[in-house]
Amino acid sequence: MEIKNNCPHCQQPLKFEDDQIGSMIVCPGCQREIQLYAPKHTAAKDNPASAYSSSSGTGKNLVENQLETIGVLYMIGGFIAAAVCVLGLAGAVMDNNTSQAITFAIYSAILAGQGIVVWVLFRGAAEIIRLLRALNRK
Repeated sequence: MEIKNNCPHCQQPLKFEDDQIGSMIVCPGCQREIQLYAPKHTAAKDNPASAYSSSSGTGKNLVENQLETIGVLYMIGGFIAAAVCVLGLAGAVMDNNTSQAITFAIYSAILAGQGIVVWVLFRGAAEIIRLLRALNRK
């Protein structure tokens, strides 16, 4: 049976036989190596994990997108908390309260650093999942 699908990178229309599902080809549009897969409406019943694929056509999956979003939100939250501490630092400096100023400076550095570290960890987890999926396809 002939299957019609698109390249996940450039959306080039592809036609192939169902016995070719899972094989690797070079896309005639973008020249990238891709794995042939069944359209989403048939792939979901054969492979439940494909139900988590994004419909954006970017090749990313929902889990990776969520991990990256959570990481970015943690980073933004860390910077907002650090900014609040910097405002407290400015107030403590204006009041000549050295110990409070040092405390606010340390808190702002810790919160900003924590936001960055959590973002890096979540981003790394998303990349590890992508790499494992790519290795699994080969």
